Amino acid sequence: MITVNSDPERSVGHFSRCTLAGFPELLAAWRAGRHAIEPIARLEAVIDGDGSHCFLNDCLFTSRNPAAITRYLIEVDGERERQHSSGIWVSTAAGSTGGIRSAGMQPLPPGDHALLWQVREPFQGRSPVTLLSGRQSPPRGLRLTATMPNIDLYLDGPHRQIPLRYGGVVAFRAHAQPLPLVILG
Repeated sequence: MITVNSDPERSVGHFSRCTLAGFPELLAAWRAGRHAIEPIARLEAVIDGDGSHCFLNDCLFTSRNPAAITRYLIEVDGERERQHSSGIWVSTAAGSTGGIRSAGMQPLPPGDHALLWQVREPFQGRSPVTLLSGRQSPPRGLRLTATMPNIDLYLDGPHRQIPLRYGGVVAFRAHAQPLPLVILG
């Protein structure tokens, strides 16, 4: 994939490998086979063992209503815990400078192959909440079960919204194919 930052004045273009001015050179290198591939690891969210949705940056598991609490069961590394919070960020290393960083996690180099997760605003009720954040490199997996209706996944921003059913299970894991970014070789 050739990525171009079309507006470097206003856009960070984190994954862009050239601007409009550099595009002809990168395209010529690609056509001539004088390029290299920079693989960027992705994750996927598998919903109810069926639908698979890959993402490059991050995913937010949260109530559809931003003022409501989110209730769920989290399962990771053989541990499980019922929780109430404002949701959970799940991120790749490439997405670790976004929402998950704002929630308190330190970012990783974008080329790392990792699964990061961070609970947002946990509610400490009668039982202590202990599964608050984690880093898996390489990804081993994370499962979230909706224990209330009206929970959604937001993949790579607000425009890919996937509603979950009550009892719906989302399993996060490494995606088999990294995103291949074309760079000068």
